[in-house]
Amino acid sequence: MDGMQDEARSYIETLLSEVYEPEGVRIWMKSPHRWFMNKTPLELISEGRSTDVIAAVNILIDGAFA
Repeated sequence: MDGMQDEARSYIETLLSEVYEPEGVRIWMKSPHRWFMNKTPLELISEGRSTDVIAAVNILIDGAFA
């Protein structure tokens, strides 16, 4: 990953830490999701699609605190 991808990953992991423990964050980042057509968030970030991952995380957070 390049610098911008590393920054995006760090930001996303920080957001996820609002709803998951560190192990849960790691699992979420490495697991395929239907939201992403069965790609992992890490794959999307490496493809330059971090905004898609951030949008999904924000939906997740909003649901957790609704």
